[in-house]
Formats: sequence, structure tokens, C-alpha cells
Amino acid sequence: MQFEVHFWVPEFQIYKPTNRMKNTLLFTFIILTCTIDLNAQWFKKSYSITPTVTDLTIGNNGLVQRTIPGTTSVMLSAFGPAYCFGDPGVLSTKKFFLNVFDFNLLDTRFVYSLGLRHIFTNNFGLKATFYYGTFLGSDVGSIYPTRGYSFNSKVMEFTLNAEYILLGGPNDKYLTPHTLYVFAGAGVLHSNVVFMYNDISITTPPPSRPNDKIQLVTTAPVIPLGIGYQFQLNYRLSIGAELVYHSVFSDFVDGIQTQGSKNDDALASLSFTFAYKIMQNRKKSACNCNR
Repeated sequence: MQFEVHFWVPEFQIYKPTNRMKNTLLFTFIILTCTIDLNAQWFKKSYSITPTVTDLTIGNNGLVQRTIPGTTSVMLSAFGPAYCFGDPGVLSTKKFFLNVFDFNLLDTRFVYSLGLRHIFTNNFGLKATFYYGTFLGSDVGSIYPTRGYSFNSKVMEFTLNAEYILLGGPNDKYLTPHTLYVFAGAGVLHSNVVFMYNDISITTPPPSRPNDKIQLVTTAPVIPLGIGYQFQLNYRLSIGAELVYHSVFSDFVDGIQTQGSKNDDALASLSFTFAYKIMQNRKKSACNCNR
């Protein structure tokens, strides 16, 4: 009698980061390092006036209860130009600062977003944001004008960001309507693409380019990096703008991976924001203001 024992060893596909992704991670590390150092310097300061407010409040049931200190607001981006850095539409082979200047103004579209944001009393904050937008790209006017590729991609993205206020904000020592902040985070992106070759929708590479790969539906991790500004109109309402770079762990946001592609796709957006403060709870902090 003979017994045979078989072992199944799963195969794992190792993700190899591209140059763009390496630069994004390095830039994220620099931002986090700088903000942590700024926060440490902030708490080394001493002020002559010590606030006496507390994180206790009276709830709707009339009982005293604890609250999360800080400011909570809803952020709406009604509109804003956006661009997809994909394989179709490349204007230059030169790479500079994540290749953010290689774009065609005629292919910019709009992105919409809705977010919930909470700023703690130490100037750090958290924000959950949902993005939706349509992105276009074409080889017309690019360095490959005769290739004939173009795409239309509908993108949905959910991210959780950590923020740090560099200037102003609800906890600033001096009363100011200006707030300047940076943020970085992580999330997931889903894209659905209509890909075209010579204005005809295709699902497989054309015979002239058999080594290209087409994938019309993609779900991938994404790292957003950005800087924002807000101007406070009154106690509850603020307006501003956010410039965001979305580095995606996929080369199929535009629906295709060409044979010579060396970078994953990325998105960039400039959003004009409207923020409405829905709650503000204070506790003992270094703020000498009364807002």
C-alpha cells in the first residue's frame, strides 16, 4: 500500500512599486515627519492665559456626558477641475515632480466630493471623503498622435485622511478667518472605463499592439496627498480650495497598460470647498481664543 501526501502552496503576487509610487511614499513620509515636529514644537510653547473649558456637556436627555473635543464639519466640493495621468495623452517623456505638469487642459473634467471632518484641539484632524468624477484622455496632440487611443473613465473613491493645520484654524492663539492645512491618507478607488481605438469602443488590444493590456473595471488602493485653504465666513460656514494628488496602485484607471508603461496611473484635482460646522466641543488646550 502506498500513500501520497500532497501540499498546496499558495502563490502570492508581489507588487513592485513604480518610481511614481516611491516618490509618493517618500513625499508622504516627509509630510508626516514635518507635521509631527511642528506639533511637538507647538506644545512646548507656554501662554499666560489658561482656558478653563472642559469636555463635559449637557446632552439632549439633560444629563452631563463626555464629548469628543474639537470641531466637526461637513465638507462639500460642488465642483473642481480634475485630470487623469494615464497612458493615453502623454505630452512629454521628461518626468518632473510626480509628472504633475504633463497634462492637456482640454481633457480636464470635474470631480465632486462629500466629506465629514473632525479637527482635534491639537490641530490634528481626520476626514473621510467620497469622490466621484469622470476623466478623459486621448492620444490626439500627444507624443503618440497616430496610436489612436482614448478613454472615458468614471471613478469613485473613498479615503480616510489625517490632517494637520499649519496656519489658523479653530484652535489658533489669534483670532483669524484663515486656515491652511496639509493632509495625507489612504483609501480605495473603483473605475469603470470605456476604452476606444480610433473612436471605436474595444475590450481587447488592437492587432497592431498585441502586447498592450486592457482592463475596463478596476478596484485598487489609493494614497491621496494634498494641501487646502479655508476662509471662515461666519461661525458655521467656510469656503476654500483643496489641491489633491491621488496616487493609485494600478495602471488601469484609464483602462489600459501599454507595453512601455513604467508608472501607475494618478489623478489630480482642484476642488472648491464649502464647509458647514455641525458641532464644536472644547476642552482644555493651548488656545487663548474664544470662538
